[in-house]
Amino acid sequence: MSAPYEAGFEAGPERVSIATPQHRANIIFLSYRLSQGGIGTQNRLLLCMEDNYLPELFADEQLDEVKRLAWDMIGPFFLNQKLHPATAIPWEDDSPEAAVKTDQLVTNELAGLFDRFDDRDQIRTFTGDLAGIAQSVIAMDADYLNRPSGRAGNSANLKIVVSPYARDPYDSIFVRYSILGVSTKSVEFDDMFSQLASEYVVKELDPIARKQMGSVLDMYLQTHPDLRGDQRILRVKSLCEEHQDG
Repeated sequence: MSAPYEAGFEAGPERVSIATPQHRANIIFLSYRLSQGGIGTQNRLLLCMEDNYLPELFADEQLDEVKRLAWDMIGPFFLNQKLHPATAIPWEDDSPEAAVKTDQLVTNELAGLFDRFDDRDQIRTFTGDLAGIAQSVIAMDADYLNRPSGRAGNSANLKIVVSPYARDPYDSIFVRYSILGVSTKSVEFDDMFSQLASEYVVKELDPIARKQMGSVLDMYLQTHPDLRGDQRILRVKSLCEEHQDG
C-alpha cells in the first residue's frame, strides 16, 4: 500500500531500489514512454524519481554506463515506427523521409536529456511534485484523446506524424496507470502513479487541469464501453466533479 501523499515520500522497504546502471537506465527509458513525448512531463517524472526514489539517478558514478544502457533500450523503441510516433524534421517537409528517425537523432535526443540534468538551469522551472506531474500527464492525454482519431491522428500542435498506429488510439496514461493500476514495469513509477488519482492530488489541480481530467475520463469511457461501470474510474470522475470549482 502506498503511503498517503500527505505524508510525503517517506521511503519504506518497498521503495528501496538497487541503483544499478541497468535499473537507472530502465527508469530513464520508462520516462520516455510515460511522458508521451512531452519534455516538460519527462523532466517532472525524472525529478520525482531523483527526489524520492533514486537520488543517484544522474550521479556521476557509472553515468557513462547508464547512458549506454539507456540508448540500448531507447534506440530500438524510438526507431520502431510501430511502437513510437515519428516527429517530422522539419515539420513543414511532408516527404516520408522527414518523419523517419535515425540513430543520430535518437543519440541527440538522449544527449539532450542528460544535458538538461547536468545543467540544472535548463530545468529550474520544473519540480517533481505530484500535482504538477498529474497536470502534465493529463494535459498530454487530453491532447491525444481529443485529437481526430485519437492517438492515431497526426498533430500539428505537437508536430507528430503517426503512421502506422496499431495500438488502442484512445488509451490514457492517467487512466491506465493511476486509476486501473496497470503496472508500468517499475516499482518506483507504480508507486508514484498510484498517488496521482488520490483526492489530495485532485484537489491540488488547477481548474483547467480538472476540466481536462474530466474530458479525458469522458472520452475514455465513451471509447471503452466495457469499463463504463468501473467504480475506480467513476470514483475519480466524481472527485473531479466535486472539486471542479475549487
